[in-house]
Amino acid sequence: MVESSGAATPDKAGLGSIIAAVVILFILVLIIVSALTFPNNGAGSASCTNNLSQIGKAYRVWASLHRQAGPDVFTDQSTHWHEVGNTRTDAWSPVRDDGEPSKAEPGDNGQPIQSNTANLWVLVAESGLTPQVLICPLSDGRPDSFVVKHDSVRDFRGETFCSYSFQNVLGPYRLMSIEGTNATTLAVAADANPMRRDFWSGGPGGGVPIGVTNRRLAEKPRFEEDDEDTEPWNRQVKHIRQPWELNSPNHKFKGQNVLYLDGHVEWKEHPYCGPNWDNIWLRRRTDVSVPIDPANIETLRAYNDEASYNGQSTLDPKSEDDSFLVP
Repeated sequence: MVESSGAATPDKAGLGSIIAAVVILFILVLIIVSALTFPNNGAGSASCTNNLSQIGKAYRVWASLHRQAGPDVFTDQSTHWHEVGNTRTDAWSPVRDDGEPSKAEPGDNGQPIQSNTANLWVLVAESGLTPQVLICPLSDGRPDSFVVKHDSVRDFRGETFCSYSFQNVLGPYRLMSIEGTNATTLAVAADANPMRRDFWSGGPGGGVPIGVTNRRLAEKPRFEEDDEDTEPWNRQVKHIRQPWELNSPNHKFKGQNVLYLDGHVEWKEHPYCGPNWDNIWLRRRTDVSVPIDPANIETLRAYNDEASYNGQSTLDPKSEDDSFLVP
């Protein structure tokens, strides 16, 4: 009996080892497949998602103290939304300068704010965010860590120091913290717009000569990359025509994390993710009445105000369903 029991034990142990090895192998395969299928699942993208979530929380705190209105530091003298850093004595623009940012002392030059990112900076100055939160770890940005007293300046020193675009609040439009029907679909912030002037030669202010957006379009002008394993909608949107149909450069044009008015963050693989399949990089046209068909990209393109990313276009004061994330 003893010998019989001793002979059976190794067989059971061996079988257990085989099962354990198979389970481990199966888990590894799942991890690899997940990494290939969902490129945003890395640690860097998780941090980016967390960044936007923190921005959303800071926004809600701000709104609770300002009659449910979002941050808006533009004044009557503000006429543009793309001149990031125009109020900084140590401003740095990729359009004007080459190489490393200047070593000027940080300070405020008293000029009217002409940058929509100043509405994110006020959350740093007054709502407890740190400059690091405004940098996507997968982007080429760097924290605006030169300022010790955050309320001594009114904006980031340049585009390189902010990885996110925010709802355009230049003009009479007011971004409200509402619990309306569009709260879960109105995008209020996301990884940076691919048309920002440090990404694209056609950006407001002249843009860079050959930005990453230009190079991306030159590589595959129409992105004919149909994948039979994806949904028909995603296959259609890959037929890119213009820079406003690209995803954010932050994630190598694979997609962007998007913060919605109700505070949740989602990963999106195309920019048509506002209410009524609104393109979040552009203002939505109101002079067309084409029936929207999500399976037909042309019906969505009909609503793109393709000239609106010009540094000056504003939202309709009564708009509740147009996401226009700039700069």
